[in-house]
Amino acid sequence: MPKQIIGPLEAKRYLAEASPAWKAFWFHNGPVVRSLSQMAATLPKVSPEMFAHHVAGGKNDIAAWIDDVIGDQTLAADLAKARAQAAMCEILGLRVKELEGILAVLPKVAPTRNGTSARTKKKIA
Repeated sequence: MPKQIIGPLEAKRYLAEASPAWKAFWFHNGPVVRSLSQMAATLPKVSPEMFAHHVAGGKNDIAAWIDDVIGDQTLAADLAKARAQAAMCEILGLRVKELEGILAVLPKVAPTRNGTSARTKKKIA
């Protein structure tokens, strides 16, 4: 499959927290994560038993959550192929860095006194 080109709006959407809160990923008897960044930070810390509860046999709850809730089908497909926790951590970490890198190159717009950006102010006027 050719590499998908991701724009800044899509990257921002993928890195956003799942909303509403009930769409978060709930590890079995463990932590709750609401974003890809939180998943990347949490996944290496979960026990092998907790990981196996979500990724075993033909199921991969983590890939399904990323596909269904986060919407990153490319990442979900990559994670669905990986069965080992370390491999999933590496894939997830690389994707988060890639998405953050896309957002890092966006120009920063300084807010005005009333809290809106100069760009927003022009659109309103």
